[in-house]
Amino acid sequence: MISLDEIKLFLGDENIEIETSQGKFILCKADEIQEFYPKIYSYGLDDEREYFTPKGKDPKKEHGIYTGKAINLMKNSEYYDPLGVLMYLPDLKMVGTWDGGHYQIGVFQGVTWKEISADLSSFIVSMWGNRNFDNILEVFEPWDKWEFKPTEIKEEE
Repeated sequence: MISLDEIKLFLGDENIEIETSQGKFILCKADEIQEFYPKIYSYGLDDEREYFTPKGKDPKKEHGIYTGKAINLMKNSEYYDPLGVLMYLPDLKMVGTWDGGHYQIGVFQGVTWKEISADLSSFIVSMWGNRNFDNILEVFEPWDKWEFKPTEIKEEE
């Protein structure tokens, strides 16, 4: 379990710059972190698109959106939208990453903030397929943890 207090202590009052294989990233200062509500789209059983909820996994079996509270830890990114690239999930007491283009969240299982902060570059780029994280970064399944709102989805013509 990771606490927001230990993350804030690490972030302090100066922005931390991290060079990665995906460009430069800048972490928020402790007083710059903000809540946001990332979305995970669920398309029920009939959707074959791999980057959405895995087929057949969502017990609701209907089109909709899951949303829950997160704390954004990333201020800026050289090439990407920084929102959610590194985030804290207070209900889970875990750190994760949100792919806002594919509406998917990965959470870092079984690691401490000390481990994450010691290797920020690797954790930040994990969403782009860092094989060293295959056993740590897991797709977040929000079924019983986040609010679900059914939606009408219009099929593309």
